[in-house]
Amino acid sequence: MKLRYIFLILILMLLTGCNASQDRDASYDIVGSIESINHSQSGNITGCLVVAKDSSATYDQAHIRIIGDTQIHKEGSSEKLKPGILEENMLIGVVFKGAIAESYPIQVNAGEIVILD
Repeated sequence: MKLRYIFLILILMLLTGCNASQDRDASYDIVGSIESINHSQSGNITGCLVVAKDSSATYDQAHIRIIGDTQIHKEGSSEKLKPGILEENMLIGVVFKGAIAESYPIQVNAGEIVILD
């Protein structure tokens, strides 16, 4: 009997762990990998192309513009980072700010960028 309860608890823990990632992803407008990074003439990072990791995402790609008040930080940290920390193939979550230009891929300002890996 104890073995059944232990087994049931392990299954519930496993299912809860799987949903945690989905819940985390739901708090962002897009979650994906940085495919390319845009630089200004002075070499500063001004934006990036993000390709969604989930094929069922609302947007499969987004061109993200980094603006003056874009907050960049690692998941679980409140330490503000500079755009220069971003690299290609990095997994990020982005919260959009303002209007979305409905081109393909969409173009939007980033309110927050969270480094997930």
